[in-house]
Amino acid sequence: MDVKRGSILFRCDATPEQGYEPFYQCLSLAASMQRRRRGTHFFSYLEPLSLATNIHRGNNDWAAAESVVGGPGDLDATLREVRKLAPSAVIVAAPSVSEEYLEELTATGTRVICIDSHAGLDATATRFLQHAAERLGWSGRRLHRVIKVARTVADLAGCADVASAHVAEALQLQRALQA
Repeated sequence: MDVKRGSILFRCDATPEQGYEPFYQCLSLAASMQRRRRGTHFFSYLEPLSLATNIHRGNNDWAAAESVVGGPGDLDATLREVRKLAPSAVIVAAPSVSEEYLEELTATGTRVICIDSHAGLDATATRFLQHAAERLGWSGRRLHRVIKVARTVADLAGCADVASAHVAEALQLQRALQA
């Protein structure tokens, strides 16, 4: 890829405990950045490690983080990566990142963007959505779109968490828009 502008560093993780939504959000955003001639780098803790193929398939660079965002030693490792790459921006996608963490990254002089990706899916809704995504063969981008619509449906219903009913309505809306 012929990069014309400063690169972007994505600091996001994908683990069964934290979920995969922030990771797939970052992959979608990285694809958008590449279309705008920006280089993309991922600094991520991945579990399972096979998720790295998704990063490389998207033509992104990847460096393995030794701990999750906010974990022991993570801030120092992230700062080293920022100094090494000198990106024009760092995008952090983690549900529990602290203000101190973001302030330390900002102190490097790099623009820091924090994505709040907590959709609040309950366990039943998560299983329902995973089953539907597998059955329908959805990409990470498509799955993320459905999650965003389900979050909006839950917000309109005045619910703090996304339930299976909200996911089902989002699925119906997505399929209706395809027709």
